[in-house]
Amino acid sequence: MQGEIDWNRLALSVLAQYNVGAAQLVFLGHSENVTFRVDTRDGENSATFKVLRIHHPIAQLSDRIWQQHAVIESELMWLTALHQDTDLVVPYPLQNLSGTFITSVAIDDTSATLNCTLPNWVNGSPLDSEPTPTQARRVGELMAQLHQHTSLWELPSGFTSRDQNTTGSNYTPHSWSCDR
Repeated sequence: MQGEIDWNRLALSVLAQYNVGAAQLVFLGHSENVTFRVDTRDGENSATFKVLRIHHPIAQLSDRIWQQHAVIESELMWLTALHQDTDLVVPYPLQNLSGTFITSVAIDDTSATLNCTLPNWVNGSPLDSEPTPTQARRVGELMAQLHQHTSLWELPSGFTSRDQNTTGSNYTPHSWSCDR
């Protein structure tokens, strides 16, 4: 990659590969990904929001596994399954005009490309204080749903995930539930 990347221009070229009407881009930040909120209008002229993720870390020494196509595709498979199989509110991915979840775009006149994704926007806000017991319980219930889904979900062919087991122990997923 030569020189500075014009992230706005790149974002607009990515959005041209999705069924997204006129969009306003709001830059959110650059850490593991360059992220934009994409503000659009649906067929009834209601505001809709998406998140454009350009998978390019700010630190070039960062672990590049999270930018690999297979790892991104696997993350999106799981988010799609969570969206379809549970009542959890998750940022499920949208397909591009080619019918895939990942859009690869050239970033300059070399053969270098970046992977980009467009999940839907999930509303929320950070807590400005310690969680209440009710909020903590709800987080526990949500975590239990995630664990339950993971223990029952059959991994699709080609699913790739980074091994998060850094302790050397053999972790076996369990079915979790909350006592009421």
